[in-house]
Amino acid sequence: MLGKQGALKERLSRLAALSARDTDLLSRLCSRQRTVKRHADLSTDSQTDPSVFFLHEGWGARYKLFPDGRRQVLMFVLPGDIVGMNQLLVDTATESFGTMTEMRLSQAPRDAVAEAMRQRHGLALALWRSLEQEHAILAEHLASLGRRGALQRTAHLLLELRQRLMATGEGSPTDFECPLTQYELADALGLTAIHVNRVIRHLREQGLASIEHRRVTIGDPDALAAVAEFDGRFLSSGRAGLPDRVRRRLTR
Repeated sequence: MLGKQGALKERLSRLAALSARDTDLLSRLCSRQRTVKRHADLSTDSQTDPSVFFLHEGWGARYKLFPDGRRQVLMFVLPGDIVGMNQLLVDTATESFGTMTEMRLSQAPRDAVAEAMRQRHGLALALWRSLEQEHAILAEHLASLGRRGALQRTAHLLLELRQRLMATGEGSPTDFECPLTQYELADALGLTAIHVNRVIRHLREQGLASIEHRRVTIGDPDALAAVAEFDGRFLSSGRAGLPDRVRRRLTR
């Protein structure tokens, strides 16, 4: 396990070169850390005073709730992730965010984050590329729900989680900790928990992957990637600079 802000700094450093001043300002944004219990709601859609959350430990989810109680998980959030960067460009939250496990995080007003981005270009670029990466993940989830079968989308999600965790030193090519229940996986995959159970059993019987005791073990990474048609380049950091519309927003 990395240090108090290790996962966050590790991820952002992969997205852009951060100077000592950049990391110092990031540390100030994250100076007030708190621990939140599992299954706690931290923000809801339609919230008009959104914050930016920096995740240090634990797992969470961004999701949409339906009036009948159903939930669609848009993406799982992991140590090193940032939630709420899109709130720098819009005034109302469009989704909910909550914890799946106990989580240690920092919360900063979006105006403070915008000011930090105005002060330090390297930090601004890393935060923007983090948002670009989130959009790429969401696009892949949409493709999974629309066109990938149950086996393929499950395999794709497991490989995505593995690669994201490896980027912050939290996993390995063949195994990683996964505290998610089959019900929580079902909410992300658009399946029932019973269907998820069948898919996981099939993956285990084929020697591709298994989930036991809160840990995913990948028996044959290449074969699992072939099943998922997984191309991890969508998780690579972009090289583009800040778009003009973002620059204009930050300089208001």
